[in-house]
Amino acid sequence: ALSWRSKVSETLDLFAGVSVARYRYSSVNVTEPESQGPTRSIDTAASLSSGAEVRAISSALSGHKLIAGAEYTRDSKRQMANYDLDPYHLNLDVAHPKRQAAVYLQDEMRLGRSVILNTGVRRDVDSEGGATTNPRVALLYKTARQVTLKALYGTAFRSANAYERYYTFGYKTNPALRSEHIKTCELVAEYFPTDRFRATASVFQYRMRDMLALATDPADGFLFFSNIDAARATGVELEAEWLREDGSALKGSANVQSARNDANGAWLPNSPRRLFKLDYALPPFGDHLRANAAYRFTSRRRTVQGGEVGGFGVVDMNLVGTVPGTHVELSAGVLNVFARRYADSASEEHYDNSTPPRRLDAIGQDGRSWRLMATVRF
Repeated sequence: ALSWRSKVSETLDLFAGVSVARYRYSSVNVTEPESQGPTRSIDTAASLSSGAEVRAISSALSGHKLIAGAEYTRDSKRQMANYDLDPYHLNLDVAHPKRQAAVYLQDEMRLGRSVILNTGVRRDVDSEGGATTNPRVALLYKTARQVTLKALYGTAFRSANAYERYYTFGYKTNPALRSEHIKTCELVAEYFPTDRFRATASVFQYRMRDMLALATDPADGFLFFSNIDAARATGVELEAEWLREDGSALKGSANVQSARNDANGAWLPNSPRRLFKLDYALPPFGDHLRANAAYRFTSRRRTVQGGEVGGFGVVDMNLVGTVPGTHVELSAGVLNVFARRYADSASEEHYDNSTPPRRLDAIGQDGRSWRLMATVRF
């Protein structure tokens, strides 16, 4: 990625950027039970995308900060393939390039010393998902006692990806797929008594329609992606963070929510009602090395097949360090330190290897695992 910035005047800033991204994926899968002799198939995917963005920020109008911009992305290569080994057989080979463009405008307006009104609108045009316009509004009120109150509203969308639209090995296509849409409303209170401590409380409601989900056609048994009924999520979230003088940090968050199908009120699959996370980080040997321990809890969830998986809590530990004088970062971690046993909901596509195959209700997850990573930044 390359970018350019220029401060044209005291009231005008300009930005321009271009980017190129490449992605490759490959996996080996066993598609038949061992009793029938394993059939190994190879899934591959490759993409090449390029994009450009221009943005202008102006404060020439008193009491306003205007941001206007445009984006363009071209996915010149989006290819998926699947083939069997021994004997070779090509099952899928599709390529569907794509284009996306957007323009947006935002105005940050000060209404006195304590109130800010943020309004914005974005227009997106997707060569597959069509065009959509999404507004957003934020009203901020800062009191004299380190408290900020916010009222937020916005809409957004997601177009179906290449896998959802075009993957046909064991699936069938659905050309009528529409983009997902979400409408969000949120009230937030932030408390900053010192520079080292902050606390946040929020209540929210998300309303979603045309949600994309995997389903089975009862007529022929094939899987396909479709736009299911609308859904609604309502909840409360609490968060606090404490930065200590020795460089360590303690952060915790808790979430209570209810996500249900708007049509029949059913509890949405794989949607926990309670989440909790506690994170502690410290620099044992200065800024070049940081240690982190995190506990995360997820409550019970409904499965796609109508069952339930139990709640669980796991502890992860990580050590991250930078090599002085270089752009290299090294990290080592232990995930699920105490080897807690838990499972996640299976999807419509998951079966066991019995004869005939049976649908899976849940899939057990890994126990204790180790991870080593090296990152080089340019």
